Amino acid sequence: MGIIHVLDKSIAELIAAGEVVERPSSAIKELVENAIDAGATAITIEIQKGGMSFMRVTDNGCGFYPEDVKNAFLRHATSKVQKAEDLDAISTMGFRGEALASIAAVSRVELLSRREDAVEGVRYVIDASEEVSCEPAGCPVGTTLVIRDLFYNTPARLKFLKKDSSEANAVTGIVEKIALVYPHISFRLIRDGEEKLHTPGDGQQLSAIYAVFGRDFAAGLLPVDYTMNGISVKGFVSKPHKARANRSMQNFYVNHRYVKSRTCAVALEEGFKHAVMVGRFPACVLDVCIPAQSVDVNVHPAKIEVRFENEKPIFDLVYFAVKNALRTGDVTVEGKIEKSVAPVRQKDSVKERMSAQEFQRIFGEKTAESIGKKAGESSSFKAAGAQKPEKKDSSFLSSALEDGSSKWISFDVSPSHSENGNPAQEKGKVYSPNHWTKGRLLDVEVEDDLLPQRLSKGNTSLDEIPAVSPKESVSNSVPEEKEEAVSLEQQTIDSVAEPYENLRYIGEIFHTYILFEGENRLVLVDKHAAHERILYNRLKQGKPEQFMQNLLSPVSVLLSKEEYSAALEHLNILWECGFEAEDFGGGSILVRSAPMWLESAHIEQTVSEICGYLSQGKQDVSPEHLDWLYHNISCRAAVKGGDRSTPEELKEILRLMQEDGTVFHCPHGRPVAVFLTKKEIEKQFGRI
Repeated sequence: MGIIHVLDKSIAELIAAGEVVERPSSAIKELVENAIDAGATAITIEIQKGGMSFMRVTDNGCGFYPEDVKNAFLRHATSKVQKAEDLDAISTMGFRGEALASIAAVSRVELLSRREDAVEGVRYVIDASEEVSCEPAGCPVGTTLVIRDLFYNTPARLKFLKKDSSEANAVTGIVEKIALVYPHISFRLIRDGEEKLHTPGDGQQLSAIYAVFGRDFAAGLLPVDYTMNGISVKGFVSKPHKARANRSMQNFYVNHRYVKSRTCAVALEEGFKHAVMVGRFPACVLDVCIPAQSVDVNVHPAKIEVRFENEKPIFDLVYFAVKNALRTGDVTVEGKIEKSVAPVRQKDSVKERMSAQEFQRIFGEKTAESIGKKAGESSSFKAAGAQKPEKKDSSFLSSALEDGSSKWISFDVSPSHSENGNPAQEKGKVYSPNHWTKGRLLDVEVEDDLLPQRLSKGNTSLDEIPAVSPKESVSNSVPEEKEEAVSLEQQTIDSVAEPYENLRYIGEIFHTYILFEGENRLVLVDKHAAHERILYNRLKQGKPEQFMQNLLSPVSVLLSKEEYSAALEHLNILWECGFEAEDFGGGSILVRSAPMWLESAHIEQTVSEICGYLSQGKQDVSPEHLDWLYHNISCRAAVKGGDRSTPEELKEILRLMQEDGTVFHCPHGRPVAVFLTKKEIEKQFGRI
């Protein structure tokens, strides 16, 4: 007797359902994609208990014909594929015809739908793939699908689900990812009666990003819009100083479909190479638009994996798009002083905390006048321990700053007034390290929400986005946005600011940071980072003859056998790095020219390191290898932090920065300059 037999229909459907519906978020994904294919402009998703007990997806799409409703729940029933050739050019989100059948096999489903040209709609109820009822019903245009008791008939699957909050978070993640790339659709997510997401559906992708990720994330983005060889990519990437500790905020799409693509991820990070620090990762929302016949989305039922006909054009597209965005966008870093150096304000006087009637009743009129006078006198609070300034030798102040001794300079920031009514500035005093100001002076950090001031072509600003706060109740469908107005810059090629123009040299602190004064701002420049980037950019330009100089005494460099062989094989690479070298025999090469900014004492070691690196590589030196060489040389040749520099040398660094125009981050990814606005500084002195 044979042992092979055909499975029962119900068992086969349960197995097939497991491929499509793994958890509540899988069902939500399928239903939302169906709503998008139906042409919906508003989609509402409601879940309870993580979606395991209740899910409802409502859209205003085209709706079902009554005669199509029953067929829609049959396996492999679809309106999107007519013939085999259609699979080669799929442009819809769904096409398999498995979603509704799989969901209905493991839950209780109710469908309400009406087309715009129909007088009445239809209500269809199906339980574990068995029809319960089908009848006319009154309902709005569009479709509503209610799913109850997911996996109630497959307890083995049910026990592998996570707790309600985890499943709800998975649903939220799916909806957010879809909402990011469909800004013309208003998405609304309700979780256990509380609205968690509401996108405006105004067609602006920045609006959707703002609604999903919030103000701070949206304010730190650069727009991307790049086309190459008939394919394009649009979206946003984070500014270099907004890079994150992991890749969780990297969102890639292919033809508006969320995918996981290693090709795109590697291209993104290569584009940000030398713009972000090691261990930091750029965030993005990028949508690659490619001819449907050039990509295969029919790889997995979840459709989250795709195969490209040719991955090289996709890599190049994303790589150069990112490079272009970094080159043309505003990537400057603005400083912000979070902690005030002013003392905490004293408590209000008794008179200020009481009404006039109460005060006069208790203390009497005369007492009120006297106490009021005293209260007025004490309204100007002073720094702790501040007294009449003592005269100090200016040389002592200079030495306190220069020799690194543990002395601190504090200032009285009280809003005392001179005779003419204007605030009077107090002179500096020197305090010991245990004074209250220690650790708070020059408390500068990179601002988290850099808010550029110009707008994109669409003149979109974040204060115009009617995003709904996630904390609002369901009854408030469009609550007022309470956050302060924010403008977000979406730079174009022609609108890039010149952050280093019109600056006046002030001096240098710690022999590391150059101070420049601009219009209503103070600019601090890391001289090593700036010089390193300038030299790196010059090397990248590929014109070594412009910065090479002949050595009065050629330098002989002794190499190992492998290094010597690699050096002779790659003399052209040494030339591109600024070194003119030739075979000197005996395992040595003779260096006759070197970059003019590299000290002669470092030539031998630098060339030796380059040759050692070349000896480890393959025959062909890739652009990544050249980048490492350029990076190594520029780091060694750049002026070092802590080195003493003349004002002329520091001014020359500024001139080179102005001439280059792209000096915002060193090759390691650290910021070159920090900008402190006049307003931010005046806040610390109590002027505003």
